[in-house]
Amino acid sequence: MVPHVSTVAEAQAVVESCPYPPLGHRSASGSGPALGYAARSQGEINAYLNAETLLIAMLETPEAIANADAIAAVDGIDILHIGSTDLSTEMGIPGQYQHTRMREAYEATTRAARSHGKVDGRRRCPRGS
Repeated sequence: MVPHVSTVAEAQAVVESCPYPPLGHRSASGSGPALGYAARSQGEINAYLNAETLLIAMLETPEAIANADAIAAVDGIDILHIGSTDLSTEMGIPGQYQHTRMREAYEATTRAARSHGKVDGRRRCPRGS
């Protein structure tokens, strides 16, 4: 979960930084707790950790909401999630989550996520999915 993703360039930087090679450029990890310390090749470790990682872009500024569709289009971003407290504060309506502008932001983010086959962070995912 990466806070304050407001632009396509920032979303692309997340995708380049968080996954392990060959999907990204995150520093290699050994066979730690996530793999039960099992002996595996580095390629297997990278593939497993990439498959088990979700990249969540937190949209927390009006600029991020305006760019929601373009951010959702970035391959590798799995979930769009609004940081409601930060967004409402940035909008000058702190804590007013039912405000019309906040509702419009939620709707815009939901549309963007759905149009690109991404998960809307406000929606609860069924257990195990």
